[in-house]
Parts: sequence; C-alpha cells; structure tokens
Amino acid sequence: MHLTNYAINKVSDKFEKNTGGDNDDCGHKRSLTFAMRYIEACGFDSKQVLHNMKEVIIKCLCAAQPMLAHTYRSCQPDDLDNSMCFEILGFDLFLDDKLKPWILEVNHAPSFSTDSPLDFKIKKALIHETIRLLMLSNQRKNKYKKLKAQELQKRQLKGKVLYSREEKQKLREKAERKREKAERKLLSHAENNNFELIFPSEEFKPAEFQKFIVAAKEIYDDKTGNTTREQREQRESITSTAAETLDSNAKQKLNSLSAVKGKPAIIKPNERL
Repeated sequence: MHLTNYAINKVSDKFEKNTGGDNDDCGHKRSLTFAMRYIEACGFDSKQVLHNMKEVIIKCLCAAQPMLAHTYRSCQPDDLDNSMCFEILGFDLFLDDKLKPWILEVNHAPSFSTDSPLDFKIKKALIHETIRLLMLSNQRKNKYKKLKAQELQKRQLKGKVLYSREEKQKLREKAERKREKAERKLLSHAENNNFELIFPSEEFKPAEFQKFIVAAKEIYDDKTGNTTREQREQRESITSTAAETLDSNAKQKLNSLSAVKGKPAIIKPNERL
C-alpha cells in the first residue's frame, strides 16, 4: 500500500471530496494541472519536474517494449499496420523531497469510476479524446472491409501472399509513418490539446533512448532464450574487444606511471587492472 492510494483514503472520515469540476484546488484528490501550479508557487521549476516525469515514463515503456512487441506479433503475425489494439495506462508517480519522480506502479487497467465532478471532467475528456485519436469512422470501416475482401479474393485465386522479413519491416515502417502523420495532425487540433505526444518528439528524441531499448531487448532475449547463435557470438566478440581495449589502456597508463618513477612495468597478458 502506498500513501496516495485513493481506494483506501476515500473511506476515511477525514477525506475531503472535490465539489466542482472547475475547482481542482480543493479536496484531497486534485488534478495534475493544479500540482504543477502548486510546485511553481512553492518556488520550484514545474516544467523541469514535468520533463523528469515524462522521461521516467518513457524509460519504463522502453523496458516493456520487447515483451509487448513479441506478444503482439505472436498473436497477430499478419497485421503489418500494427493498429489492432491500444491501451490506456495509469502511471502512479511519487515525488521525493528533491522532486525527483519515482514510479510506484503502472496500472494496465486504470479505474474510470467518477466519484467526484473533477473525476468526471478529467476521465470523460480522456475517453473522448482517446476515441478521436483512434480515428474511428464509417468511412474507414468500409474501406477496411473492402480491402480485406480483396485480399481474401486474391488468396482464393493465387494462395496466401508470403512476405520476407525485410518486406514486412518495410510495410510496418510505411504504416507507422502514415499513422504518425495522422496522429500529429489530430493532436494539433484545439479539441485534442490535452493529449501530448512525448515520444518521439523534439523534447525526447529516439536516439537518446536507443540504449535503453537495446538493453531491454537483450535482457528479454536472454531470459526467453530468443537469441540466435550468431547474436551470442557477436555479443561475445564485442565484450572481448572491449576487454582487450581495457587491457591496452591499463598497460599504457601503468607504463607511463612507471616511466615517471624510472621503473619498468611488466603486465602478464591475462591480468586485469
């Protein structure tokens, strides 16, 4: 149990409920907007705090990405658009005395109950804007059904079309670029300004987080035995090269130190510093 657990705190006799959707500065359950205003009023940089919160959320998603990608492709191997499902996650963050954010937990099924006017206002907007972001329409539905009918007809006449791994990747990247363009257009509209694309963005560029994605993939592959022999040999080669470089640097450093003292330095090939 953590101190901000609403499900527990709300049954207390001392719990103060919010009384109005536009009053986010009263009661024990308040909005993120109020929290940032309060931090700023206390003399701290709320923009930096919010930046740090976004960063830790992105890193968390980087850690989970390999497992999610594997599960999705295992269940839907023929879906190259990568658009058959979505998820709303609830991140519980804790700010310490230095305003550093820590993730307490991630809810994959966050509560959408509305116990107060403020709850109703925030969650209604979230659901409404999420549905808009999905770009659902009868036109898209009919277009999709027509496309699937054409694919079925081709399959009956010529058999199933088989794509190579490289071809699948190109089709996924093409669909991703198309979806990203449409999402950015939607997010630019005033009625969707409560949503913000935090990754990839100008504030958080993909290159800055690539090392976290690569490390998460390596850990996932090692735990699940998903690495190929070629990948393991390549990793061992990189590790060996790094060790040899460390040996070489250590030898040069020790030789230079010994030269200053006027004594020769001798290091055996297998020794480590």
